[in-house]
Amino acid sequence: MDIYSQFITKDGWNIVICDLGSLSTYRSKIICPMCNRVRSLTNNMDFAYCSICNKVFFDKDYFINKSLKISDSSKPNIYLSDLFDDLTSEDYSYLSKRNPFITKEVADSYGFRSMNNSILIPVKVEGVITNWLARFTDLDRSIRIDGDIVNKYITIGKGLNLYIPKVVSRTKLIIVEGVFDAIACLKLYTDYTPIALIGTHASRPQIDYINTHFQPSEILVRLDSTKLSNMIFRSALYRTVKSNYKVIESDGTDPEEYLRHKYEMGDIH
Repeated sequence: MDIYSQFITKDGWNIVICDLGSLSTYRSKIICPMCNRVRSLTNNMDFAYCSICNKVFFDKDYFINKSLKISDSSKPNIYLSDLFDDLTSEDYSYLSKRNPFITKEVADSYGFRSMNNSILIPVKVEGVITNWLARFTDLDRSIRIDGDIVNKYITIGKGLNLYIPKVVSRTKLIIVEGVFDAIACLKLYTDYTPIALIGTHASRPQIDYINTHFQPSEILVRLDSTKLSNMIFRSALYRTVKSNYKVIESDGTDPEEYLRHKYEMGDIH
């Protein structure tokens, strides 16, 4: 496979320009041409990421269509976000349907980007982007096992996989699953800092970050189901982060769905 260029962006990301369509695959999963490991990424997008060698692969044609010259990429004056697209009108519509409070201005303030039926979400630690999350807007792109969706996100980067849209309080936290749940909680639980685990379990780096950057006296837990929320009491998070925990029972909706229902009923503005 031809590799046309390799370079490092201004914000430190290792970029490889190649022909993504010619990457070798194993059971529909891309084999990284740099470390020869199989990654759980479909090859029907304009980029891929290998978490082993920490490189982001962009398709040659996409790179050129961004008006970037491969011959000039040895000394790039660009950030990784420059390689993604601006949000389209379809993206803004998708976001506002999910959450009526995510206006164009709000989405832009979060630094959301777009790429091939995905919303690119920057994950920041103390104001510095450590990861990007690619959230599929077309669920046909989601990673599946035996037909069931197991991941709606692709993580780009080796940084902390924890999404905090805004620090409201250092002592009052609410733990949720996904990015859009965390954003919804800014309207639902206005006195609490929402923290999305990007899943249902807290990893050791996530726990260490919470312990280091917060002094929680109260932690609400609002995962997508009450059963999942109650599992927090058997988790490393509960054993390690000392606080007063309270599970918010789910009525069958996740926080984002609950916010949308409250908005439609006129109970929240």
